[in-house]
Amino acid sequence: MTVEHRPSGAADGAVRPAAAAPLTVVTVHEADGRPLVVARGELDVATADALTEGITAAVERSGGEVTVDLSGITFCDAAGLGALVRAANRTEPVGARLILRAPTARLARLLDVTGLARRFPVTPARRGRRRSPRRAGKPT
Repeated sequence: MTVEHRPSGAADGAVRPAAAAPLTVVTVHEADGRPLVVARGELDVATADALTEGITAAVERSGGEVTVDLSGITFCDAAGLGALVRAANRTEPVGARLILRAPTARLARLLDVTGLARRFPVTPARRGRRRSPRRAGKPT
């Protein structure tokens, strides 16, 4: 199992307000082996690239369907929506499919109002357990 931690602002020197929750993007594999990109925190102009990169990396490794769990997104602005669109634009040419799972009520409303809910398949939270993450490089 592969796990990646991509906290925003770490490499690019971005400064975030003290009260802001940084975005963490972690890729795990579900029991069936499909990648699940789990995003937690604020998805905005300062963090959008981290999500796009995390999704793109998962697609490059899997070449197929990638699910993005958005249940932990506490804030999303236009830049955050743009990150999802950029990720989809990168995945579609290679025949991959991006699925959004369990967006918060606010994010689901934003996807609906902007028309993006028609672009992405959106699924509710999954009832089963995903495999527990392990550190990258460790045998599974």
